[in-house]
Amino acid sequence: MSESYAGVVSAINANLDTLDPGIDLDIVTKAARPCRIDAVLSTSLGFGGQNAVLVLQGP
Repeated sequence: MSESYAGVVSAINANLDTLDPGIDLDIVTKAARPCRIDAVLSTSLGFGGQNAVLVLQGP
């Protein structure tokens, strides 16, 4: 793992016990694990349609 990503872990999906075998996704369950994150997305939803989305991407 690169030095710039040291200590970065993915968050778990709480209360997810059974995965659908028909869906091929890498979903993190039970425990967080180290990963490389290239971009993050943050949403802010307000009253009256005052919404914003912020995407941050590393170099």
